[in-house]
Amino acid sequence: MSWPKISPDTGSFWSDQGAQDPVIFKFPERVFIDKGVAFNGAFADVNMVGQSPLAMALHSWAPRDASLYASSGKGAMAIVGHTQTSDRTGWPALPTYTPAAIGVSGFSINDVTTGTLGQSWGLYGDAVRMPGAGFTVGAEITCANLGDNSALTPYNVKTGGANSGVTLWLASGSGLDAVGYPGPVNDVAAGLVFLSSFADDSARMGRGIVFDRSSIRGTDGATGAGTAIAFAKGHAIEWFNSSGSATSFVIGQATQAANAVGIQLDDNGLNVTDRTGGVGLRVAPGANLANHFLIQPSAAGSVPFIAVEGSDASVDFQIKPKGPAGLLQLGYYSGIATNPAGFTADRYIYIRQADGVALAIPCRLAGW
Repeated sequence: MSWPKISPDTGSFWSDQGAQDPVIFKFPERVFIDKGVAFNGAFADVNMVGQSPLAMALHSWAPRDASLYASSGKGAMAIVGHTQTSDRTGWPALPTYTPAAIGVSGFSINDVTTGTLGQSWGLYGDAVRMPGAGFTVGAEITCANLGDNSALTPYNVKTGGANSGVTLWLASGSGLDAVGYPGPVNDVAAGLVFLSSFADDSARMGRGIVFDRSSIRGTDGATGAGTAIAFAKGHAIEWFNSSGSATSFVIGQATQAANAVGIQLDDNGLNVTDRTGGVGLRVAPGANLANHFLIQPSAAGSVPFIAVEGSDASVDFQIKPKGPAGLLQLGYYSGIATNPAGFTADRYIYIRQADGVALAIPCRLAGW
């Protein structure tokens, strides 16, 4: 088969629109391009001539099953897609509608529902790094914004908040509502999953998610602060045990910024703060820690308490007011001592001063 290197431009695209019929090349079977022409097109005896043995072992299934197989003979881009919205300003049926421009798209429908069930991928990428090789990535997705910045929050994603650009847009539902699918369209299991594809769970990822130090607006990794993850009210981080049961969690349920608290970890320790950075509680760092506080809540009818735990057999409990005028405040008094001069003690409680001197405070079982 042969055709002109440059075909005439009829100015048409759809076969039922325009003054001339568009030029349409149809390939009823398979197309192999560039280095791909060396592929024999077989199923059982795949022969990718010119490819490395590793490529044969890892990727021979891909050209075997491909309708279009392009293998770059220059170590460059095998297939490239490009489009821009200004090239078309309307559809025949909707002349005022500007269609979305998509450089490369993939679609898949998993419709085997009986017998041996199949698997389905809309897009698939695979990269292998050989020993001693350089930077390797399975997929790179990038987006550039040459306009104004929009203020994106979890509550304006669909109403303009994302207009300044989103590098990776993960959506469920496949837009089936827009094409009149009668439903139901149910929830997908997850938006993003990390896993090892090995049966023995080897070949794992060194990190699950990594943010480059200067990738988030507001901080360069040394100064400032920026939002790396934004949740809506009620979104949680949840942990599970090996039986699949939910265990620990962190969740935000505040409705007013003035009532919100947060956690800041810095060189001063763990700080529970308000939105302005005001500290309400600080757990200071230390070296060779051995003793610590235990805060134990309780059920109804029991008394909650604060205790000291640690490796030492005996550990004092120290409460330190600030400054020379700071005092230790305890709750309200229970009664009035009407005759202090007649006080007699039948118990005493030891406390220790800041200088280490122990004092015995006299007390009695009943009032006087």
